[in-house]
Amino acid sequence: MLPTKISYDKLAHFFASTILLVALLFFMRAEIAYIIVILSAIFKELYYDLYLKKGQGDFMDFVFSVLPILIHILS
Repeated sequence: MLPTKISYDKLAHFFASTILLVALLFFMRAEIAYIIVILSAIFKELYYDLYLKKGQGDFMDFVFSVLPILIHILS
């Protein structure tokens, strides 16, 4: 059975943040890369989704967006 549309959205947040984090880690310290990923996730959810009403703001989208940071820290 295929995942639902909501699951695809969460996976998209996870993979986009993973790609961003990996790219940033090549050029800067990990702490700075973490801050940029967290700020981009906040910006996307609060400004793009809620303020501009271009999407539906969801806390779990934010969680899946910062999950690559936790995985990197624990690895």
